[in-house]
Amino acid sequence: MCKSPYVKCPSCYTVISDPERKLQNLAEPAPCCGDTGHIRISWPMEDVLMFFEIVRQQDLNETKDRRIAIVFVSTMLELLLENVLWELLSAHTKSLQLAESALDSYQGRERRIKLYNRLSDHSLRDFFIQHEFSSLLNDWEQLAKIRNKIVHGRYFAETTDALDERELIQRITRSCLQAFFVLHNDAVRQLNEQKIDSNE
Repeated sequence: MCKSPYVKCPSCYTVISDPERKLQNLAEPAPCCGDTGHIRISWPMEDVLMFFEIVRQQDLNETKDRRIAIVFVSTMLELLLENVLWELLSAHTKSLQLAESALDSYQGRERRIKLYNRLSDHSLRDFFIQHEFSSLLNDWEQLAKIRNKIVHGRYFAETTDALDERELIQRITRSCLQAFFVLHNDAVRQLNEQKIDSNE
């Protein structure tokens, strides 16, 4: 299983970069809120890390393996976005059932991005541009088109596509965790601001 350099604070839900694993020591204060004594949660969720591992094991020079990688990277990105949406929905809904219902009614990448844009105080595109991840969003759009061809039986790999697809997968897997780490923490910021507003 791939190891993530990130952990989530169980107290304030902020994701922290901890490549040296200092926060495994529970006496070490979390840099976000100073919390001690609580086990820090691995981030992202185990499913995402499992998909990373599956992608890592593929030979991207082989069409079959590249197809597998494309489908799993697409799913991984959707899971990362879903995780962020949960944070935003907890600021806008009063129950877990309402949050689940909202997610169920916004299935698929495009609809989930629309839901993010409705819940957030900025669009996903604006956020990624502001934080210099616009290339990731463009790559994700391109990957989604290829993935749709694969799952609908319309994918016919050309030799000239192999290099482009391989580089696309590699670019996304290099940058997506950092991008969603920043996006997650922005969702936590919005959640905290919503709590402050509701208490005033």
